[in-house]
Amino acid sequence: MTSTARTRTLGARLGRLRKAAGLTVYDAAEHLRCTSGKISKIENGHVGVKHQELLALLDLYKVTGAGARTAGVSLGTTRGRLLVDALLVATLRRLQRLPLP
Repeated sequence: MTSTARTRTLGARLGRLRKAAGLTVYDAAEHLRCTSGKISKIENGHVGVKHQELLALLDLYKVTGAGARTAGVSLGTTRGRLLVDALLVATLRRLQRLPLP
């Protein structure tokens, strides 16, 4: 999976997690102290998400479990952006039982 595909997949997953948590893009933006436009761009895969932002969103969306954050998840940064291993996407899908877009 390319980094672009990972960014899009993760963004879509974050959008589904946000909606499943009953939150709006404005709620997520307020939590990250950013604009709703940034949240929209993340969820649409137009921009990546920083590691700390991802963890903050997972906290807000009440995603728990070591598997989603540490065990076997390969995280790396390039120019401050998070490149997410496909395992993270699979772990999030397992945790939330949400279908891929």
